Amino acid sequence: MFSTIRRPRRPGSSSSDPQLDLARMRTQLLRTASVRRTQLLELRPIQPGDTVALQHRASVRRILGDIHAALDRMDSGAYGRCTRCGSAMAPELLTSRPWVARCEPCTPRTS
Repeated sequence: MFSTIRRPRRPGSSSSDPQLDLARMRTQLLRTASVRRTQLLELRPIQPGDTVALQHRASVRRILGDIHAALDRMDSGAYGRCTRCGSAMAPELLTSRPWVARCEPCTPRTS
C-alpha cells in the first residue's frame, strides 16, 4: 500500500526495513479495542470530585476513538500516513501504537 507498509518479508529478502502486515495490525487494533471496551464496562461509577477516575475513563474512550479512526484509515487506504502532513510514518511507531494518526514531528508535545 504505502512504502512503509509491506507484507512480511520472504526468506532471503535483503530489505532491513521493519515490515508491517496490515492484517496483523488490524487484528491488534481490534484486540486492543476489545480490551478497552471491557475496561470501560468494568470501571466503577465515578463519584463526585473523582478526577482520576474521570480522566481514566476519558483516556480509555479517546484511545477507542483513535482505534476506530485507524481502522477507518485502513479501509480508505490512508493508514500509515500522517493525517497532518501526509508523510509516511515510521513502522516502529505504528508497531508500538497502531492507532497513532500523526508522525512524530507532527505530534504535539506535552510537558
